[in-house]
Amino acid sequence: MNMPAFEQDLEALLNKHSVENGSDTPDFILAAFLVGCLRAWNQGVSDREAWYSRQRPAGEGPNGWNPSEAVYAFAGYLSTRATPITCSETHSAAELCELVDAFRRRHALAPPRDGWDRHIRNMDPAPGAPTPNPQGS
Repeated sequence: MNMPAFEQDLEALLNKHSVENGSDTPDFILAAFLVGCLRAWNQGVSDREAWYSRQRPAGEGPNGWNPSEAVYAFAGYLSTRATPITCSETHSAAELCELVDAFRRRHALAPPRDGWDRHIRNMDPAPGAPTPNPQGS
């Protein structure tokens, strides 16, 4: 989560609803306090899980999925939708990206990191093009 952007949005929301009136505290102070509470809560949950030895293995998401399981879960989600979606190089990826993001948010998966797209391998190269060796040799 982008905490500075979240804190700015929270500050604007507090201001919009005049929440600061009850304590006569500036919006930015309330927003910083609430973000601090969220950070403390997250740390407390992490500490509790460590205490009970329930830490997630590296690479495992908040719902217990590893990355490949999340891909399969998304494919399963697509196969149960009543409305079909068409994906190809001649179709816009916007609808698919919206579905991916909604799925990611629904299942509390982290957003993609900057530069994630540099690691994509073409699965369907042009006819006659050499196929890259995933082993790098």
